[in-house]
Amino acid sequence: MIEVHPQHKPIHSIKEFLIHMLAITLGLMIALGMEFGIIWHEHRSLAREARANITSEMRTNQEELAHSRAALQAEDAELQKLVAFTKALRKDRRALVPAMSLNIRLSNLNRSSWDTAAAMGALNYMKYGSVKAYEDVYTLQQDFENLQRQRLQAWLALNATISDQDATEASDRQIDVVDQQARLARASTRAAISVEESLDQLYTRTLATESQRP
Repeated sequence: MIEVHPQHKPIHSIKEFLIHMLAITLGLMIALGMEFGIIWHEHRSLAREARANITSEMRTNQEELAHSRAALQAEDAELQKLVAFTKALRKDRRALVPAMSLNIRLSNLNRSSWDTAAAMGALNYMKYGSVKAYEDVYTLQQDFENLQRQRLQAWLALNATISDQDATEASDRQIDVVDQQARLARASTRAAISVEESLDQLYTRTLATESQRP
């Protein structure tokens, strides 16, 4: 808090009064300038720390995303086998069951650094271009997370349907249900593959751009 103290001796002329007011004015300007400088430095430090945390989080998320790439491709291949099997099963209940491993891998993508920066107001002190780029990344990342939930729901429904079911005794209706669920699960997986590729490219582009910012 800035405090202004009165002069200890009486003022006897207009000149002394003006000098006194000038001294007060200069003192206030210096004090305000120093306070502004301190606040500006704190805001800049807050933005710099938040930016470092966000870019670090994006690098970690991109590494995690890379691990899921092969898993997504494998999921798609397994579901393609299942769709082909239902087609063969309609023609012949004794069709050979292909070797399949119906598993799902969910990626753990974080956003705590972004949410913390927003909650603390650090985004207000960053350049607009950086904030817009980060927002685009985390929006697409959320789309990928939503697809993960859809994939999980589709896989749970599919596995519940085919568990302990004898393919040789399945009715046409049961085969149709499995086929529809497999196709739905595959559509979710292929959508996740497409968004994963876009997200990976966006991570790379954003991190490269941010590394060049002063």
